[in-house]
Amino acid sequence: MEQKVLEYMKKHHMVEVGDRVLIGLSGGADSAALFHILRQYQQTYGYELLAVHVNHGLRGKEALRDQEFVMELCRLYQVPCEVVEMPVQQMAEKGKMSSMQFVLVSLTFLNTVFGEIYSRHPR
Repeated sequence: MEQKVLEYMKKHHMVEVGDRVLIGLSGGADSAALFHILRQYQQTYGYELLAVHVNHGLRGKEALRDQEFVMELCRLYQVPCEVVEMPVQQMAEKGKMSSMQFVLVSLTFLNTVFGEIYSRHPR
């Protein structure tokens, strides 16, 4: 898997020296595996790694465990991490939204948050 990720990154010119790479860490196996691959090659490819965990507030204690796992993982490897609460339930309650409208609202929200994260972690 690791080799496939690296080949894909190279083929599509995904990172260059001096880039800042923001990884979304859910706390699940897939994002944790990608985190380890990106962290391992961070110095080789010369990019800065940042992490964000989005807590949608829908899964109670399980979501909190994921959040704590992500925070500990980032602390252990000294990767800056931000936790963002995305008020999914409140967004849904504000009005009846189609799934496409919800996706657009969510992406707009996350785009704003990611811009704020980058501004808090200048090069």
